[in-house]
Amino acid sequence: TRQLSKLALQQFRALFINRDIDLIIAEGWKSEGFPKVVVVRDELQEVNVSLEGLIAVASIKPIDVDVPWFDRDDVQGLAKVIATRFPRQAYR
Repeated sequence: TRQLSKLALQQFRALFINRDIDLIIAEGWKSEGFPKVVVVRDELQEVNVSLEGLIAVASIKPIDVDVPWFDRDDVQGLAKVIATRFPRQAYR
């Protein structure tokens, strides 16, 4: 909704943090220090991104980065990195 799109990331996160939610995936906020996977066409410099929290990069062609690189269509590889980084929590 429009209301949610105007919230700062901390406010958005606070709406869900105490619920039985394992993972929040959100587009945007790439300049924040939160954990992130960045998707670009050819090079990381295409977007203004904070390297703080960067856990993986996906692109059309290989990029030399200090985090795992994935082809943009490697959904299983990306899912595995995310699942490893954020293991499912036992329900309260």
